[in-house]
Amino acid sequence: MKNKFKDFELVEHTADIGLKIYGKDEKDLFINAARGMFFLITGSRISLAPESIRKYYALESEAPGREDLLVTWLNDLLYIHFTDLVIFDDYIIDYISEEVIKSKVRAVEIKDSPYQIVKEIKAVTYHNLQVCQNKNGIWEANIVFDI
Repeated sequence: MKNKFKDFELVEHTADIGLKIYGKDEKDLFINAARGMFFLITGSRISLAPESIRKYYALESEAPGREDLLVTWLNDLLYIHFTDLVIFDDYIIDYISEEVIKSKVRAVEIKDSPYQIVKEIKAVTYHNLQVCQNKNGIWEANIVFDI
C-alpha cells in the first residue's frame, strides 16, 4: 500500500544538504531516512537488486535518545557504505526504542549495481536535527548531511 504522504523531501541548506523525512511510525521514519540518504548519494531511488548479488548486514545501533539514535544508525550505514563500497536496497527493523535499533539491511556492491555515486555524504549532522510525531500521528524528522 502506498503512503498518502511523501517519504522524504529535499530541504535547501547553505553549505550542506538536508531532508525532511516522514513515516507512519518510527520504523518507517528510520527506513525513509536511510532511503533518502542513499537517494542523495546516488541521485535516484534504489530498487531491489537480484537476490544473487545482495549482501546482508545485521546492525545494532545504540544512542542516548531518539535523535541521537537516528544520527548513529545513519552514520553506521554510511560507514558500511564507505568501507564495503555498497548501496543499501532494503531495510528491516526488528526492534526500535528510544535508545536502540536492531536492523537487517540488504546491500549490493556499487560495482554490481546500476547506481553511481553522484554526491558524497561525509556524515549525518546534528544541525537542525529534530524527530517528532505531529498532531496527525505522522512521524517527522529534519536531518542535515555534511557533503
